[in-house]
Amino acid sequence: MPLEAMIVIRLATYASLMVAGGAAAFRLYALQPDERLAIGRIRWDGAINIAMSVALVASIMGAWIGLASMGGTGLTDVDPDLAKSVLLETDFGYAAIARIGVLALTCLAAYMLRRDSQVSFRSALVLVGAGSGLMTLIWTGHAGAAEGSTGSFHRVADIVHMIAAMLWIGAIVGFLILLSACKRSSDQQPIRITARALDQFSPVGTQLVAILVITGLINSQFLVGLQNLSALWSTSYGVGLLVKLFLFLGMLGLAAYHRWSLTPKLANHDYDGETPLMATLSAVQRSIALEFLLGLSVLGLVAWFGTLEPPISSITT
Repeated sequence: MPLEAMIVIRLATYASLMVAGGAAAFRLYALQPDERLAIGRIRWDGAINIAMSVALVASIMGAWIGLASMGGTGLTDVDPDLAKSVLLETDFGYAAIARIGVLALTCLAAYMLRRDSQVSFRSALVLVGAGSGLMTLIWTGHAGAAEGSTGSFHRVADIVHMIAAMLWIGAIVGFLILLSACKRSSDQQPIRITARALDQFSPVGTQLVAILVITGLINSQFLVGLQNLSALWSTSYGVGLLVKLFLFLGMLGLAAYHRWSLTPKLANHDYDGETPLMATLSAVQRSIALEFLLGLSVLGLVAWFGTLEPPISSITT
């Protein structure tokens, strides 16, 4: 299996879990119970269901590719005995079984819980399932290989980092769904709800940024080390980390633009369907879509990092 394909599958797993779990969380904390049914319900359920299905398929493919890689065989020649040993006796196997099992059960339950009265419970279920699936990925990465109390601290920091990223990515998807509902409807309600949600997300977004920065610095210390700053421009991992930082800063810039420029314009309209309002909605939609693309680029780098040795490994060994 080419390295590029492995990176794509890792990206699909990260992105789909973050979209599903984060969008479900946003639906719970940003919308009132009646709004969860009235605003873009079909698209919301569709986005979450598709993301969960992609996560399940990508997890199965990733586990199979991992087994083939460990056995040094092709995808059609995986040794059953080796597969059994890896799945039942290694952290990689435990994590893969747990992730696939949790996602399969979550997909099944979300499909069965389709009544209007179950929308909040279904969203909470998807949040827990996707979040749990995301946490299992930690044990297949660099943090999972660390040992002792230091390794446990690294894993906790990595988990918190990933959950915060999930909530941010999911909020972006939630806003895109809301904005789509605004542009399709002549009613004032979707626009008012979107303007309120954008404004109320500001303190949540600030807290998520603080968490991402703190846990990002902790993870960087474990993987690069303050004493090895030269590795940031002398290794592929370090250069990728710098690119990730610039992409993150770009997302922060767009988030500030939404908060201080576009959101006030949207909130101050009279909601009478005039052209300036539609133009503002389009501007917000384009800007948030760009933020989502930057987020996907960050996840692409994270998927690539999993195939590299961190600088601190080569320096300390």
